[in-house]
Amino acid sequence: MIFSRFRNKSTWQSKDSNTRISAVNNDLDISNVEQKDILLSLLAKDPNELVRRAVLIKFNDFSLWQQTSENNDDINVRDYARKEVVAIILNQRSLKLSKDEKLAYLNDQPTLAFLETWLKEESDPQIVIAIYQKLAKPQLALTVFKHHNHIEIQQYLVEQATSIDNLEKLLKKSTIAEITESIKAKIITIKIEQEKPIKIAKRAQLILAKLLALKDVSDYQTVLEKQASLTKEWGDLTTDFTCLEESQQLTFTTKYQDINDQLEKIFAVKAELFAQQKIADALEKEKQLLTKQFAEHIQKYEQSLSDAIFNSIQIDEDEFIQQLTQLQATIDTSVLAAKEKHTFIKQVEVIKNKLSKLPEIAESLTQATHLISKMSQHAVPENLTQLREQEASYQAWLENWQLISEKSNGSLPDSIVQSYQVIVNQWDIALKPLHQQQKQNFHQVQRKLNDFNRLISQGKFNPCFGLFKKIKSSYELLSGQQQHRLEREFTAAQEKINELSDWEHYVSTPKKQALLEQINLLVNVPLDNPIEQASKVKAFRQQWNALGHAEDDVEQELNDKFNHACEQAFAPCRLFYAEQDKIRANHLTNRLTILEEVATFTANFDEENVNWKSIDAKINQLKQKWRDAGEVDREKYKTLNEEFNTLLKPIKLAIHQHHLNNKDEKLSLIKQAEKVLAEENIQVAVDHVKKLQTKWRDIGYSGPKDENKLWQQFRTINDQVFARRNEAQNKEKEQAIQMSNAFMQSLVEIEQKVSTDNSSKILKACLSDLKQLKDKVAQQAVPLKAVQQKIETLQVSFQKTLTQLKQQERVINWQRVFSILTESIDSPIATDSKDFNALPMSWQKKLANLTSESCDPNDRLAKTIALEIMAKVESPDEDKQQRLAIQVELMQSHMSSGETFNLEEQFFEWLNLGQLSSEDKPLLARVHKIFIET
Repeated sequence: MIFSRFRNKSTWQSKDSNTRISAVNNDLDISNVEQKDILLSLLAKDPNELVRRAVLIKFNDFSLWQQTSENNDDINVRDYARKEVVAIILNQRSLKLSKDEKLAYLNDQPTLAFLETWLKEESDPQIVIAIYQKLAKPQLALTVFKHHNHIEIQQYLVEQATSIDNLEKLLKKSTIAEITESIKAKIITIKIEQEKPIKIAKRAQLILAKLLALKDVSDYQTVLEKQASLTKEWGDLTTDFTCLEESQQLTFTTKYQDINDQLEKIFAVKAELFAQQKIADALEKEKQLLTKQFAEHIQKYEQSLSDAIFNSIQIDEDEFIQQLTQLQATIDTSVLAAKEKHTFIKQVEVIKNKLSKLPEIAESLTQATHLISKMSQHAVPENLTQLREQEASYQAWLENWQLISEKSNGSLPDSIVQSYQVIVNQWDIALKPLHQQQKQNFHQVQRKLNDFNRLISQGKFNPCFGLFKKIKSSYELLSGQQQHRLEREFTAAQEKINELSDWEHYVSTPKKQALLEQINLLVNVPLDNPIEQASKVKAFRQQWNALGHAEDDVEQELNDKFNHACEQAFAPCRLFYAEQDKIRANHLTNRLTILEEVATFTANFDEENVNWKSIDAKINQLKQKWRDAGEVDREKYKTLNEEFNTLLKPIKLAIHQHHLNNKDEKLSLIKQAEKVLAEENIQVAVDHVKKLQTKWRDIGYSGPKDENKLWQQFRTINDQVFARRNEAQNKEKEQAIQMSNAFMQSLVEIEQKVSTDNSSKILKACLSDLKQLKDKVAQQAVPLKAVQQKIETLQVSFQKTLTQLKQQERVINWQRVFSILTESIDSPIATDSKDFNALPMSWQKKLANLTSESCDPNDRLAKTIALEIMAKVESPDEDKQQRLAIQVELMQSHMSSGETFNLEEQFFEWLNLGQLSSEDKPLLARVHKIFIET
């Protein structure tokens, strides 16, 4: 037993490393505490790397692997342990870690060079999420999303995404329906949140504009109602102000307070008047109530009095008078106006007066009943003769009724009064046309008397006889008052007629003899124009008839000679009129043809399916034909014309009804247009009016009487709406000019700032300012196109300059990176160098965390060729065969996974292959060519 211990001691303490390795593998037992300490001592102090490796393999414990990778003083052992740790973490060894162990390891390590590789190989969702959080590289989100088709991982990545661009990229790669819906929902939510400030700002501007518009409202009650509504709407809106910038919130709040202060000042007087009006309204309401009560009381007392008169109901006069007196006192002390009090008190006095005359009122009732009964038996007059006979008795009846009505003090029953009204209405209806006819007769007699006097003054005595007969017959039908008004003129005419009767025979004889000579001259020397000849004969005949009677012994002889001369004078005209008869016959045929055409047109007329425009054109065409058809005999023309109009009458009535329908529709449009005038939104009003104009055009003609009137009414309303539109547009233009000038000044200041200093910092700040200005311009109610174009021009210019600066900075950074890498060959990177500190922080972190492990030259060469393939840079000829194989492998990887390669990420994988050595200088130069010259 003792010898065995010495043997073991000598083997692990042997100077031969192979012996020590054999002792570690075969002799020492980790379950023995003392031997375990020996093994740990060998791991920490053995000079041979392989012995230490054997101890690690013997234990095969993750915590020991981890401790060794961090604390062992042999760099090669540390590197070996570190690789094993990575292999264990990546599940490439038989030793498997639990999820908690992996998470604990991940949390304990401040930095891990293989995190991205671990992230790609890991399948547990919690560990994947923890690695992603540890890496803090949002740019890896899409890669992780594609490689890990797990709902928990993808949901986490969706929750972390904050931009729509990133979410849309994730959406393209999503294959899980639930994740797809989640991404879509989040995109919608983000869009809503992005649009929310604009909507809130527009709503705030609208409410402020409506509040400001209240200063132009004249009705204070309307102001109060609208202000209360807008205040509530503003209060609801301010809860969403958190999405606005603080300056914008302050601007809106200040404007709101300023407008309210303005309204309070403007309506201070109206507020006081409104309060006074409320008091006046309350007083008026009280007056109305008292008026109603007093009227009801008076009606009640009048009813009691009527019952006493007509139904013989006894009443206590003293008590009745006491109640009336008390009512008078109440009226007198009420708040009613003096005039209203006087009216009610007078009504009470009337009731008191009736109470003292009850017997007389009862008697008047009997007399009124008798009058109604008597007049009911008389028929109303139907002509002027009956009017003269009955009107006097009717007037006497009316006078009697008036006396009885006054005697009754207005206490006659409604039935009797209604009977009186019926009789009066019947007589009024009958008398009205007769009085109108009588009035016409009066004026007609006046005119005829004037004509009579004019004929006398002109010496035309013969027509006066017939005219006077007509005057006399009409004069006898006039009322006595009318006859009295014309009595002097009528008597004078009567005397003149009596005088003329004696002179008629003496005057007519020589005139008829002279006229006979004139017509004989026409017989001997006829006129060339037959129509003029016939007209002359007709004129002579009219003069002959107007001369009256000649002396009795020559009257007949003169008449025979004149008739014979007329026949001789008219003989040349007969041939002419015979030809005219033939022409009239042709015209008659034409008119009959037109009547047939009208009859056919009327028979085919379908009111249900009609084109009114073509119907109007057809009727106008037929009317024109009828006018151009030529003359026919007067009597025949009258008959034909009546038939023509009768045939067209149904269509004309239909057209007339169509015009009436169109009129009604246009009146309806006018009412709608009048309502549009009250529309506050002028653009809505203009759009509505334009639609009404279209409807107006579609309706059609409304008839010659109404069309122009309706159009003028409709056009006036249209003009008012468009005048409001023009006024609003002018105001908008003025506002737009002011706002445009303000925005342009801001743009000039931004442009000057960039012209002074065009550094990246200034350009980014100015681009941010331009974006804010662009958002403000977009929120304006008035479009500012010039400002928008200027902003977009500056954005493009600044962005182009910034891109150029970034490109220059990128080239400089790459030059610094390769300078640092060249200096760090075979040595750690100098983190205190000027080039290193000039790099962005992201570059500094990546370079500082590069692995210090050695690298297989073949791996570095393969990765270099892969970078050249990705960058489309040619490789040296000696690497052509290997380049082809790698290119095929990359293509297969891309086709199978759809993965795209990021050149910069691939470069860092190239660096993380291991510490750069002098052998890598050619490869570094090749990579330098890729990033500096591409």
